[in-house]
Amino acid sequence: MTTDALPSSSVQLAETGSYLASSADPNRVPEVVAELRKRYPSVSNAEVENYLVAAYCPEVAKLNGLTEGEQTARVQLFSRQVETALHID
Repeated sequence: MTTDALPSSSVQLAETGSYLASSADPNRVPEVVAELRKRYPSVSNAEVENYLVAAYCPEVAKLNGLTEGEQTARVQLFSRQVETALHID
């Protein structure tokens, strides 16, 4: 059954973030975006991007040895990957 809202539990968000961060596979982000689009077709691109960045940020924060600037750069790169997957200009 399809609903209008992305999953909002902290467990679901953590699982999504862990999945996204667990591989350097360049197809991972487009696959997750496609799955979210399939399950939640009425959700906006902005909502999908916000959801995925919110899921990914805690995973970056867990990485040891990164400066705040390096963490920010990783999240920005990830956000661009999501935008590309969503075909946002």
